[in-house]
Amino acid sequence: MGVREEPTRSIQASLEDAVRDRRVLLVLDNFEQILRAAPMVTDLLRAAPRLRVLVTSRAPLHVSGEHELPVPPLGLPDPQQLHAGEEITAFEAVDLFAQRAAAMDPEFALTDQNAAAVAQLCARLDGLPLAIELAASRAKLLSPSDMLDRLELRPARAGRAAAVRRPVHVRRRMDVGGRRSRG
Repeated sequence: MGVREEPTRSIQASLEDAVRDRRVLLVLDNFEQILRAAPMVTDLLRAAPRLRVLVTSRAPLHVSGEHELPVPPLGLPDPQQLHAGEEITAFEAVDLFAQRAAAMDPEFALTDQNAAAVAQLCARLDGLPLAIELAASRAKLLSPSDMLDRLELRPARAGRAAAVRRPVHVRRRMDVGGRRSRG
């Protein structure tokens, strides 16, 4: 956006000026890490009527006009129950991985040889679409079993196995009045 910090004014004021008369989609990912910045987003929206903000977060922002769209994990096969020839692409997580991996590497194909590794990889990634897409983006460099091996080498997050899964939400904030944009 070309906004630079200036010693005589706040970064907030500079941002507001940069988007005030422009039609802009601002995407903020993992906003749960900076929830205290939610009032700044509201101020930006007030200053720029054509600004639209798409926020991903595990926690609501609690701002006027916020719309929550839950994004649940994708359907997963039980990696321990796979049988040869089973059509595992019927499971959303596996299908997403296969599609994105093939887009990155046209030679990628889901086969009887890699199906179990793909299913285990998707399960290890909790069926989360973004995590699956990020893993599939490496398909040209790593096989599914290599990806799985790398994940297994990483220590699990503290308490991950015992933790209750929190839903992942995509929250969309259209404008201060809560009206949806048509374009």
